[in-house]
Amino acid sequence: MNQTPQMSSEDGTHSESKFLSVFLWCLPALLGFAIFLAAFPIDRTIPLWPHLNFAEGFFFWFIFPAPIATAIAIVKFKRQKRSHQAFSASKLLGWIVVIVSVLVNALVLLGLWGATY
Repeated sequence: MNQTPQMSSEDGTHSESKFLSVFLWCLPALLGFAIFLAAFPIDRTIPLWPHLNFAEGFFFWFIFPAPIATAIAIVKFKRQKRSHQAFSASKLLGWIVVIVSVLVNALVLLGLWGATY
């Protein structure tokens, strides 16, 4: 009747699902940045909206949806129950994704602002 505490497989999948949800919420900023890099030159007009160019579209994307999604990712990541482990790979990956997402948002917005002068 010797019962040893064992870590169930649910603990591993919980941390993986936590990372996956953070990654999915950071995806708008990361994919938007990849599309931004592939869309140069960005001063072209959008064919369906002749009064809007790509730079304005990216500005609107990185000022509204991307930061809101990143903020939701941060809140979801902070609200998860703190694990008993001092270090876990999924926790580190989650923070890396959030930090990269915030930096990408700031970089694009700063670059678009600087391009107007």
